[in-house]
Amino acid sequence: MEKKEIKIEKQNKNLEIKNTKKKSWFFLVFFGIFLVILIFFIIFKSFWFLTITKTITWISAENVKKLKKKNWRINILIVWRWWIRNDAPNLTDSIILLSIIPDKKYIVMLSIPRDLYVEYLGKRKWKLNEVYVRWLQRYRWNKQKAMKLLEEKIEQITWEKINYYVNLDFNWFVKIVDNLWWLDIVVPKTIIDNKYPKWIWYTTFVLTKWKKHISWETALKYARSRHSTSDFDRSLRQQIIIKALRKKIEDLGFLDKVWAIKDFYNTYKKYLKTDLTFKEVASIWLYLKEIPKENILSFNLNNSCSFWYLRCETWGFLYTPNREAFWWLSVLLPKWAYYKNISYYDEIQKFTNLIFNYPEFFKQKVEIWFLNSVWVPGLATRFVWDLKKYWFKVDFKNIWNVKDKEYDESVIYFNNIKQDNKVLVILSFFLFVDLEKKQQVQFAKNPNTKIEFIIWKDYKDLLKNIE
Repeated sequence: MEKKEIKIEKQNKNLEIKNTKKKSWFFLVFFGIFLVILIFFIIFKSFWFLTITKTITWISAENVKKLKKKNWRINILIVWRWWIRNDAPNLTDSIILLSIIPDKKYIVMLSIPRDLYVEYLGKRKWKLNEVYVRWLQRYRWNKQKAMKLLEEKIEQITWEKINYYVNLDFNWFVKIVDNLWWLDIVVPKTIIDNKYPKWIWYTTFVLTKWKKHISWETALKYARSRHSTSDFDRSLRQQIIIKALRKKIEDLGFLDKVWAIKDFYNTYKKYLKTDLTFKEVASIWLYLKEIPKENILSFNLNNSCSFWYLRCETWGFLYTPNREAFWWLSVLLPKWAYYKNISYYDEIQKFTNLIFNYPEFFKQKVEIWFLNSVWVPGLATRFVWDLKKYWFKVDFKNIWNVKDKEYDESVIYFNNIKQDNKVLVILSFFLFVDLEKKQQVQFAKNPNTKIEFIIWKDYKDLLKNIE
């Protein structure tokens, strides 16, 4: 009996040794397969991002011009949703129409106010920043459908065909700036906001005027702050941040690095809703390197008019109506629009046609003299105010009365500039008057004056053209 027991024990030990060896080989084989797969995945992923980097670099130089466009421009509607500590995260409180002009190497940005009162869904009316979310609700949270309908509304306002859209929440902005570590901006005027949101209460945000080296947190506050200034100022501050992002990306060669491409791709997938592919988005970012800083232009629309809308500062195409007619909401309307006709966008469309089709106009600062030969009191001043909102370089000290001769009709004299000068061309488009080249100025006190506008008895028709 004892011998048999010993044999059985030996057999059990042999079986245990064999089972242990099988398990060891199984784990070794499994670990080996896992290691091979992991190495292959890492190599493949790195190779994939390297391939994308090379492809994007190629696209940025050439293929960005092949994106679909209207009139040789690529128009992109950008909306930012303020998701951070916001009880209405789908409000599009920042709306920017960005136009890329590859042939001229210009980028033009126009901010459209969120409080613009518009029609949507037939005859319904509300603020522009709520249109997107209301269409979301109507079309069962179909974001693409809602953005396409918002595109149509912006096209109606600006008369600009939109080719693409980018819908992003502000976490994208935070991630990008955080990856870049800091931004350099020039603050045009000091910001003091005593009611900047902080959880359930407020904090004070201060950023003094001058050049600043800012973190993502400060950049976010600078772009969001609105209690110390207007929404119009805020829209321009957001464009300042966009320009700073472009400059930093260019300086760091951000999208030439594989790790940066990876981070950019992750934020693209998580935070951007767009009909642009990843390669197209990255190509546009890289293409920004080819645009001179001075060729990136910023505009907005504001309500700076006074004296019954006869005096408007630059970009003053809007006004604030009485709240009683709008359920006590603070809204904006286009100049000359009223409650029953809120979609009067004629002046806005004239302005957008100017900034998107003739961006060179805003770099050629040619001084214009206005000469009243009719002697109607305040006539030349009226012309100056009407043209000032379109960014013509006008000065009230350059207004004079002249009675030296009579004219058949108003005329523009010019000297020391070419007839195709953009300021001269645009001025003639606005006024529809003849251009007459002179060897020297006729009436201006400054001999270096290049343009003189002589007003005659056809002035009423000319004012209609401007308005």
